[in-house]
Amino acid sequence: MADSTQAMRRSIFVERDILPAFRNRLLPEDLRALCAKVKERGALVTAVQVRDIVKLVFAFAILQSEKVAIPAYEVGPAWIATFESKDRSLSSAQKRWPPEAAH
Repeated sequence: MADSTQAMRRSIFVERDILPAFRNRLLPEDLRALCAKVKERGALVTAVQVRDIVKLVFAFAILQSEKVAIPAYEVGPAWIATFESKDRSLSSAQKRWPPEAAH
């Protein structure tokens, strides 16, 4: 992962959203509430990424022999947000390459 991506995730997701939920307890009481709070401020992509980061944290804990359930399995990304595809069709003129020379 690029340094800039790591820094962005650390500042936006971890420090602003995830750490406050973990600060006074080992596990978040309700991942749905955490994601809903992020959603309320209009940050749908961030809410999905918060869920994904929490999932990775719990998966890492399991790799370290911790006996924990992963709450992200109960909160699917589609519950948080759905996104429409940005597909578009090209006109026949746009499909031709290189463009025809002007006469």
